[in-house]
Amino acid sequence: MQYTEEEGTQGICPEGWHVPTDAEWHILERQLASPNESCEAQRPGIVGPIEWQCKPAAPKMAGNKSLWENNILTEHESFGSSGLNVLPAGYKQPNGDPEEDFYARGERSFLWSSTKISTSTTDRTPQEIKDSIDIKWGDVWGRHLLYKINTGVFRQDYSPQYSFSIRCIK
Repeated sequence: MQYTEEEGTQGICPEGWHVPTDAEWHILERQLASPNESCEAQRPGIVGPIEWQCKPAAPKMAGNKSLWENNILTEHESFGSSGLNVLPAGYKQPNGDPEEDFYARGERSFLWSSTKISTSTTDRTPQEIKDSIDIKWGDVWGRHLLYKINTGVFRQDYSPQYSFSIRCIK
C-alpha cells in the first residue's frame, strides 16, 4: 500500500474502516491511562523524551505474551487488558533486503497513524521535515510500543517509506 496524505483514509482497511488519526491514537492512550497519569498529545522535541510517552497504555495495548522477548511488559498486571492485542512485529526499513527479518521483531511494535505532520505539530521547519524523509524521522505520526529502555507508547514522526503495522478502526 502506498502512503496517502488524507487523514483518516481507508487505505488497506476494509470498507467502513480507516487507519486511525494521531488524535484517535491519543484518545485511546488517554482512555488506557490512570486518572493520575499523563498521556498528553502535545509532546515537544524530536527524539522521544519522557513527555512523549504514555507508560500506562503500553502493557494494556500489548498482546500475546509468548511473542514478546522480555518479561517487563508481559509481567505487568494489566498486560493485554484493552483487547487491542498489539504484537511485537518490529518494522522493515526502506530499501532493505526483502529477505531479512523485521528489525526489532519480538521487542517493539510500530503502528501508523494517518496524520501527516504539519509545522504546527513539530518544532522542525518544513525543509527539515523534507530533508529527513530518507532517514528515521519523517513527516507522518506513528506509534512505537516497546518495553526495553523505557516501557511505553511513544508518539514519533517517521518516514512513510518504512513498513509498519496498521490497525483499522470504524
